[in-house]
Amino acid sequence: MKNSIFRGSHLFIGILFLLCCITYCTSCNSGRDETNKSNETESIDIIHIQNREELRINGIPLYVEIADTPEKQAIGLMWRKKLEKNCGMIFIYPSEEKMTFYMKNCYINLSIAFVNKDYEIVDIQEMKAQYGVPDHQLIYYHAKRPARYAVEMAENWFTEHNIHIGDKVDMSEVK
Repeated sequence: MKNSIFRGSHLFIGILFLLCCITYCTSCNSGRDETNKSNETESIDIIHIQNREELRINGIPLYVEIADTPEKQAIGLMWRKKLEKNCGMIFIYPSEEKMTFYMKNCYINLSIAFVNKDYEIVDIQEMKAQYGVPDHQLIYYHAKRPARYAVEMAENWFTEHNIHIGDKVDMSEVK
């Protein structure tokens, strides 16, 4: 009788220990995932700041981060909570195409100017932040004409600087 109670308590302690280990590992992994997401976002910001270039539209300087790879273009300005004054991002594609953008995981409203291969603005749109919106509910912003570049700036930036369709973008400083 004593042996069966002793064996039962060992089994109970073993199961309890196993459950504690599983709980501990699960909580460590979930914390690590959140930390990695935060660190990934922070490291993206550092990379972008190092790759900032100057553009000019109608003589007005703007400073843009370069998104010239599919990875950088997919991330864009996601997770940003603010933009510095006169700062944004330029998306550079190999050739003109009919572009479509969305605002997945964006905290801030943005303005976008679509620019053709001749550096002429062919469309300007205001885009609304869609942080936390499920993919099937995202709003898509389609360029009205083919473009090779897209310049994202803070909400109403182009309007506030009197920049219109047909204006030229000076990208002579972009490497």
